[in-house]
Amino acid sequence: AIIRIARDAGAHAIHVRTELLASREDIDRLLQCGVDVISVDLHADSPETYLTMMGIDRYDEVLDNIEYLRTRCERHPLIVPRLQRCSITIDEVESFYDRWLKRLGSACIEGLPSWNDMARDESAGFLHARIPDRLLIKENMSRMLVHSDGGVPIRESDLHGSGRMGSIDEVKLPRAWRVLVDHRRAILRQHGPCPARLGLLWP
Repeated sequence: AIIRIARDAGAHAIHVRTELLASREDIDRLLQCGVDVISVDLHADSPETYLTMMGIDRYDEVLDNIEYLRTRCERHPLIVPRLQRCSITIDEVESFYDRWLKRLGSACIEGLPSWNDMARDESAGFLHARIPDRLLIKENMSRMLVHSDGGVPIRESDLHGSGRMGSIDEVKLPRAWRVLVDHRRAILRQHGPCPARLGLLWP
C-alpha cells in the first residue's frame, strides 16, 4: 500500500531496503508493486560473518530469496546486495563485490553509519567508505525515507521512528515531502552543512 501511495503521488523512483527475510508470497507482492530498486542488507559473504553482523543464522535463506528475486525479474527492479565495510567484514569485501557484480551486475559497499563511533575513529581510516558531506546532503534533499508502517522520520537515522513527522496514511505524500524539505532547510540554515544534524543515513 505504501509503495502504491508513493507511485500515485508521482515519486520518480522507489527504493526498498530490506533484509529479505520474507516469504515467497511477500516477495511476489513486493514485485507486483513496481519498485525500482531492492537493496538487500546482506553485510556478509559467509554464514559466519552474517551471524556476527546480523545476529541471526539465516544467511542461506537470504541467498535463496535473492536467487528467487533474480529468477522472477530479468532487468527490473535492480537488485543490490549491500555490505557494510568494517573490521568484521573487511576480509570479505572483495569476494562479496566480485560475487554479486558477476551474478546480478550490482553491489554496494557502504561505510559505517554516522552514529557509529568507529566511523569517526581516525585510527580506523581504512574503514571509511563514505561520500563527501556536500554530496550526501544534496542527495538527502531529493529523497524521503518511509518506514514499513508508513511513518516518516524527521531524521533518517531514527530507525525506531521516535521522532517522526507523521504517517503517509494520515498525511498526503506531497504534503509530507514539503514539510520534510522545509525542516531540512531550516537545519541547514541554523547549523550549516552538517550531516550529523540532519541525521542522514549513508547511501
